[in-house]
Amino acid sequence: MPHNPDKLSTENRDENSRQVLFSGTVINAALTFVSRILGMLRDVATAALFGVSGSVVFDAFVLAFRIPNLFRRLFGEGAVSISFLPAFCRQWKKNPESAWELLTAMATMLSAVLGVITLLGAGFCLGFLWLYPGEHLAANLTLIMVPYLFLICQTAIFASALQGLKSWFAPALAPVIMNLLWLWAVVAVAPQVGDPKQQAYLLASIVSLSAALQLALQLVALRKFGYNFQRCLFNKIAVYWRRATSGWIAMATGLSLLQICVVCDTLSAWFHCPTGTVSSVFLAERLFEFPLGLIGISVATAVYPLFNQHAAEKNFAAVKKDMSEAVHLALFWGVPATAGLLLMGVDLCQILFEHGHTTSDDTLRIGNILAIYGGGVWAYCLTPILTRGFYSIGQVRLPAAVVVITSAVNLISNYILSKILQPEALQFALAFTTVICVSGSTLVLGSLWKFRMGRINKQEVKDRQDSLLSVLLNPKILCIIFATAIMMAAGKQTLASFPQDPSMTAQLIKAFSTVFVCIIVYLGVMYFFWKPEKE
Repeated sequence: MPHNPDKLSTENRDENSRQVLFSGTVINAALTFVSRILGMLRDVATAALFGVSGSVVFDAFVLAFRIPNLFRRLFGEGAVSISFLPAFCRQWKKNPESAWELLTAMATMLSAVLGVITLLGAGFCLGFLWLYPGEHLAANLTLIMVPYLFLICQTAIFASALQGLKSWFAPALAPVIMNLLWLWAVVAVAPQVGDPKQQAYLLASIVSLSAALQLALQLVALRKFGYNFQRCLFNKIAVYWRRATSGWIAMATGLSLLQICVVCDTLSAWFHCPTGTVSSVFLAERLFEFPLGLIGISVATAVYPLFNQHAAEKNFAAVKKDMSEAVHLALFWGVPATAGLLLMGVDLCQILFEHGHTTSDDTLRIGNILAIYGGGVWAYCLTPILTRGFYSIGQVRLPAAVVVITSAVNLISNYILSKILQPEALQFALAFTTVICVSGSTLVLGSLWKFRMGRINKQEVKDRQDSLLSVLLNPKILCIIFATAIMMAAGKQTLASFPQDPSMTAQLIKAFSTVFVCIIVYLGVMYFFWKPEKE
């Protein structure tokens, strides 16, 4: 029987797509895992250095770091880089030389825009310090970390080009550099300084230095592909800029929900909650971002080039399949990660942070905040995947509208809660509100995705009639939920079987034993009940 060449070609493309998704996810996940481990160690060391509840210095450092870091996520890794990637891929497919020109034009215009933002940020800090004389630690630290904003956003653009070339190593390695430098400064240098404020100034300088090294890494990696800074006329730069940043404001909004909510929580905690709450939110965020980076961001980064490739070919059936595989992959690990943080949030924080100047009351507060935030990990992992899916089919404003509404609800809720709750209760209510808002928006985005793809594939009438309930009752999702429930029961039983022993050795044995049991039980249940789709 003769083979169908078109069918073989389609099968080969599907297989290549799976390989790209798998290899990209593995590389990103592996280096993200290393980065998160180093980041966790750096945060453990920083918390031990400054303490939490009695440290205004740590709160000021966290607040100052939030500002440039938010711009990194929205302006660099978020809006501009996401809108730039499809334009770069299209140009590369047509002519690599024009793709390099596009990258140069983007870097040139971005330098001008970021330069203005950096100068405005520095000017604001200097103006504040001039109008209000005195030692304002948060403003001084922000001034030192303003260059980080400029450098890290440039890093994100060059890293995005490497991802478009299916080169994952240098972009994923970049955050490892900052975590290594930060950890080195906390462990080896800061203890010799002595004064906590001077230690904070040292760490702020290290943050800016690390951004310069991350940028250099991306440029070295691009040189191996033949990139040189291409000369092009200003009018051509302007055309490239418009092409690569079309809709980037809406994209910035669509990608920013979790960051906006956490920043709102941080500001509310700064003004209304006890000292140390800002640091507690930061440390809890670092832990619940561990599975987010390892699962959600890794999968979203790997699948986004596939979304764009198939959408450009008008192969929306492949786009749907990419989304289905990415969502199932994220939920396969994201749902048990959510349950794990709910189950072991407090124990984990006691092991990690109860050192140095950090007390048992501090770790209990961090652990409770972490357990609340951890309840939304599954949603945090799905949001970047769903948002990138909308971008690939040209639906830029839809996720932005969902984020604007959700952020407004979160902000109003925080304000109301600050008026009716005591400070001690407010610090936990802020986290709970964020989880509710992000989880709700994720379900809305998932339902809207099913509806939009049904509209695009008009011949598939069933897709347009899929309700949110039918999506939630997907057999694979039900299987994941069932296996996670069994895992949690086994984990609770394992925790209860250990006697109360405050020693570090006993706590580590208890934690590792529980994690091991949970992994074995979860994978064992999934092995028996997970049914792969037939090709």
